[in-house]
Amino acid sequence: MTWNISGRRTSGDPVKIKLDLSRHCVETAARKAHETRIRAFFRASDEKRPEILSELAALRGFLESTDFPEARFRYPVLAGGTDKEIILEGNGEDTLVLAFDESKIPPPKKLKEPHGRAG
Repeated sequence: MTWNISGRRTSGDPVKIKLDLSRHCVETAARKAHETRIRAFFRASDEKRPEILSELAALRGFLESTDFPEARFRYPVLAGGTDKEIILEGNGEDTLVLAFDESKIPPPKKLKEPHGRAG
């Protein structure tokens, strides 16, 4: 497994993270999964930490780059209130997909702000 300076995984085993959307939307579920893994990291043995770091990097990339309003609009199941299994999987930020209903979809990306724009 290789990491770059920002802590993002650049290669290695794929991650699969189940997101609980029974009471929350996909964004809140991902934030809760991220918080859970941060706590787990500090309690984990040295052998488990690389796996947790991989999951943290995937969740961070997902949270930072996904246009969540667009994701909920395109895929109403991501708005929450469902018992369907929703899995975040991939090898890194650029290869993440959401798997549900026998489909795998790339999450919609946020539009980047032009440089020098005040707001």
